[in-house]
Amino acid sequence: MNVNEYLNGHIAVKIGIGQGGADVYEIDGKYVLKYANRKKLEAEQFDSYSREALFYRSMSARQRSYLPKVLKIEADENEIFILMKKYDLPQRNKINGELLQKITSALAELHTDEVPSFLYKKRENAEILSHSRIAECLSG
Repeated sequence: MNVNEYLNGHIAVKIGIGQGGADVYEIDGKYVLKYANRKKLEAEQFDSYSREALFYRSMSARQRSYLPKVLKIEADENEIFILMKKYDLPQRNKINGELLQKITSALAELHTDEVPSFLYKKRENAEILSHSRIAECLSG
């Protein structure tokens, strides 16, 4: 997919750069587009977006309340395009019993779902953290 052609056909506002370096846009005030290009990212960053696209694809058969509604995914060895419905964080002053029930249900669903097998990492290279590294992590 040519992301520039897609953006030209819509009202697109760049809302920032994803933590992993992807371009993130608000589209027509209703959608969010994540676009990752291998040429612009470190290999690990691009691999992270590849796993995200695989995760959304693997979960698409069962709509989960804790996931954004993904409308389109295109991914190949050089580019990743993820279009999803925009969602807003709940405002603190609007939290009520019904919303708390939805949040609790989503958290329970998240913690009882099976992790897709492609997300498991080999643990053979795990290293024991030194006391100084633990202290560094704890101090932020």
